[in-house]
Order: sequence, then structure tokens, then C-alpha cells
Amino acid sequence: SYCEVGYEDKCSLILSEMMIEIFRSYKKTSSIGRESRLDFVHGELMKDYKRDWRLSDAAQLAGYSESRLSALYKSYFGTSPMNDLLNRRIDQAKLLLLYGNMSVNEIAEAVGFSSIFYFSKQFKRREGVSPSEYRQSKAKQKNP
Repeated sequence: SYCEVGYEDKCSLILSEMMIEIFRSYKKTSSIGRESRLDFVHGELMKDYKRDWRLSDAAQLAGYSESRLSALYKSYFGTSPMNDLLNRRIDQAKLLLLYGNMSVNEIAEAVGFSSIFYFSKQFKRREGVSPSEYRQSKAKQKNP
């Protein structure tokens, strides 16, 4: 139902997964254009968000230097590749916090963070509350 708490999050996840499937169809070749290269890198970051990505990995996929990829990516998507990856991980973590029964530590690991402290810091920076507080506040909204 569109009135459920988390409806927008579920829709966002479905749309993200659909976009990932579209991006999977891209094949990296040296002859593809700039936008296609950037779309390919974006798709790989979004699809394989749990991976321990380095900017150098993404740059190699696109066939650009790290600085060139960063500049082009930010110009095209409005954010850096690594920030885009962090946002994807946080979005996935929010869904797991709302609809899963995993601990915060398990969620951090499941979405690609190697450190619970870094996960909590990034989550709080983006959402304004800790992961545990986020889960509690959303649980209260579900069951007033």
C-alpha cells in the first residue's frame, strides 16, 4: 500500500535495482562514449556496492585517470563516485534497518562497510541520527 511507512524507500530500492539491470547491459569497450563509460561505472558501483571499491578501480573501469573520472563523474551525476557509493550503501542500510532483523554491526558489514564506526559516522552525517536511533524512530512510526 502506498500509505505504508517506508513505501518511498521500497519504491526507491525497486527503481535502483531496475537501473542496475539496465546498466548491466552496457559492455565496456574502448569505443564507447564518455556518457556510456560513466553510466557503466555508475552501474557497476550501484550493482556491486558491497565490494571494497577504490577510486582507482572505478577509474580503470572507465579508462580514465582518477582525477579525470572524478571530474567527469561529478559533472555528469552531480556527486563524486565514492560519495555516490556511500549514498547507495546508506540507502541499503536504511532498508535493512527498517525491514530486517540484523544487528547494526551485521548491516554495516552486509552493505560493504569494513568498520562499524565509519558506518555509524557516515550514517549519522547523512541521516542526522545514528543507525539505532533511525531504526527506533521508524519503528515508533509503524506502531504508534
